[in-house]
Amino acid sequence: VMQATGPNSLPIVGRKDAPKKFKGRYDQVKPFIKHYERLCALKNITNDQDKIENLTQYCSRNVREFMEGLPSYYGGSWDTFSKDVLKFYDAERDSRRYRVRDLEKYVMTTREKSRFKDLAIWKRYNRGFIRIAGWLVNHRKLDTRDRDVYFWKGIPKEFRLKLETRLSAADTDHDFDEPWPMDKVSKAAEKILQRSRFDHERLPS
Repeated sequence: VMQATGPNSLPIVGRKDAPKKFKGRYDQVKPFIKHYERLCALKNITNDQDKIENLTQYCSRNVREFMEGLPSYYGGSWDTFSKDVLKFYDAERDSRRYRVRDLEKYVMTTREKSRFKDLAIWKRYNRGFIRIAGWLVNHRKLDTRDRDVYFWKGIPKEFRLKLETRLSAADTDHDFDEPWPMDKVSKAAEKILQRSRFDHERLPS
């Protein structure tokens, strides 16, 4: 069965494949536009004015009225119009989401308050770290060497000593002027904490 294409084939609001209704939040405008652009490509909608006019069906009334008030709404250039929408809904604010000091704060908190007793706690630390550090690296606000340093510093001292023993045994030539790579630290931690250790289960009473 051939898939329907063109503006009339766009899904109505609320359908699973339709973009979530956009109400003007700065942290949602970029994914909203990207979702809509993918949908237009899928439905073979290439005419710029069709793209512009059909976007508004996925917007709240206030947003729709604002878009219809933009000069670029009638200009026939999707590129100009979409850039206007991103600018006026402050997408740039979302691109400044994290700063290095956010990572420093996270690292200090985990180092002082956490005890890495099991794999679940270790994975929670990783998720929190990657959420901030990964974003900073991807936006060129942090290099991978500094990321590795922060990752190591976020580990409580007691567990860090266990890791260092294991890592040093595996890599006797390691240069201690350089941080241990994050992926190597993670593998070592998982080996130490793995749930399937023979002594993990309590002895039967």
